[in-house]
Amino acid sequence: MNDFSCSVQLWDGEYQVKPENLKELPYSNEQQKEIKELSDLISKIKLDDIEQPTRDFLAGLGKINRPWLTELEKSILEFLEKNFLS
Repeated sequence: MNDFSCSVQLWDGEYQVKPENLKELPYSNEQQKEIKELSDLISKIKLDDIEQPTRDFLAGLGKINRPWLTELEKSILEFLEKNFLS
């Protein structure tokens, strides 16, 4: 937290936002930990090496209103992890 903004780490970089533009999500501590681990993994993928549809997929993962991935989402992310980790 800064005086008038917060640093927020997202899958594609760090952003400065006003605190009033943030909202708390109703996730348990365990769910928050899982989301953090997922975010850390996604942020390690080299964006320079992937095409726009793949970037769109990663952006879509960040907009999901649930703290878990489906089996298909996990499989796709595991493929990206194996082939594009920085």
